[in-house]
Amino acid sequence: MQVFDISIAPGTTRQVFVLASYVYFLNGSAGGADTTIGLKAETGSETVYLKPGQAYKFADGMLESRWILSNVQGAGTIIGQVMMGQGEFQDNRVSGTVEVVDGGKTKSLAGSAFLGRGANASSGGGAFPIVQLINPAASLKRQIVKQLYLGAITNVTPQSIAVMGTATALPVLLGNAPNKNQGQPASVAEIRMQNSGAPAGTGTLTYLNISVLPSTNTTIALTEPIILNPGFGLNVQGSLLTSAIDIGFEFSEESI
Repeated sequence: MQVFDISIAPGTTRQVFVLASYVYFLNGSAGGADTTIGLKAETGSETVYLKPGQAYKFADGMLESRWILSNVQGAGTIIGQVMMGQGEFQDNRVSGTVEVVDGGKTKSLAGSAFLGRGANASSGGGAFPIVQLINPAASLKRQIVKQLYLGAITNVTPQSIAVMGTATALPVLLGNAPNKNQGQPASVAEIRMQNSGAPAGTGTLTYLNISVLPSTNTTIALTEPIILNPGFGLNVQGSLLTSAIDIGFEFSEESI
């Protein structure tokens, strides 16, 4: 048996040259996207579909030396390992452990991890600053928000910073969240801002209301992430008139 590292981007294939009649998909990740691979002999017509932890033994007498692996759904780059050869292999470990291969690193390598920042200083007219992360309605993606960095950077007294769900895009676009894998495309999620004449509400979509001391940062690590489906987002609003906030959003993204 031989183990082969694979990295299969959407729309591409990976060739493996080994005399084999058996394949075991040891582990794989695509940053939260579907990890199904297709396997077929170069000269054959039968395609086998495997998820991480699954194996397949071809019919007796079938022995090929040139194989093609494909990314079935094409929703993200699949990174992992396959074991191929003659004979058979069994793994009786607890189900699910095959996919735990430094998931954070795998998501970054797959180009599906993002960290974006937005700063907003309200000025004049007694306004409250708001920074927003929003998923456009036509994105065909969802964001999984794992961590927030909240900063109150100019006020001289403590202020509360509210984190609220929203379905309305703010008017000023600051940009799209950068990819943690430098050189890869930015997220479809947009970072926006607005100065509001009304304080933050306390309705059912208010997730948090955190007190932030002057010139300090507060990190909020979420045990379970907040999911932003298309058309939804997060507003982060300061509670002091004519003040400034600096907000960071850390999240991953996957195709729907």
